[in-house]
Amino acid sequence: MVDPTWAASAPVPDLPTDRPVVLAAFSSTFVTEQVDVLRRVVAAMDSLPVTGVVGLGPAVDPADVPGTDRVRVHRAVPHEAVLARASVVVTHGGHGSVLKPLAHGIPVLCIPSFRHQKDNAVRLTERGAGLRLRPSASVPQIAAAVERLLVEPTFATAAQDLGGRIRAEIAQSPLVPLLEEAARRPGPARDG
Repeated sequence: MVDPTWAASAPVPDLPTDRPVVLAAFSSTFVTEQVDVLRRVVAAMDSLPVTGVVGLGPAVDPADVPGTDRVRVHRAVPHEAVLARASVVVTHGGHGSVLKPLAHGIPVLCIPSFRHQKDNAVRLTERGAGLRLRPSASVPQIAAAVERLLVEPTFATAAQDLGGRIRAEIAQSPLVPLLEEAARRPGPARDG
């Protein structure tokens, strides 16, 4: 799973080894209530004994979501590098932001607001690999959900199981060779 160019080239944040790392990654496009949710996520992470890393993406100004000593807020974060150390991911529940942590075997807290995000949250929670909260969730509710994901081993076990399945499917997928073969074939003549 590859980070977008704007995130892949960002510096990797310093991640202390004495506390669990919680990554928060929401939509990289503008979503109306996202700033308020992100502020509550930062406050929730700051109330826990964790190192929080928040990647805002190009749509949110870092000045709108202030970090703390324990929660670092960045416009761009190379997710792959942070996921190597993360214990939990908090996200809006988009396809990429659910698949990436699961592929790493990391439980996910979804705070979906619209479109496919709610469906992804249902699929995730039905498989026991995470939790779902409403976008209106309070700071204590978010903190309690993150804490559950950190301390209850069933979430990590389910996420690791799904991660193994995802990695196996990627490794065994015939899609890439089929697409490469199709690209090599001459196509129909096009009127131009």
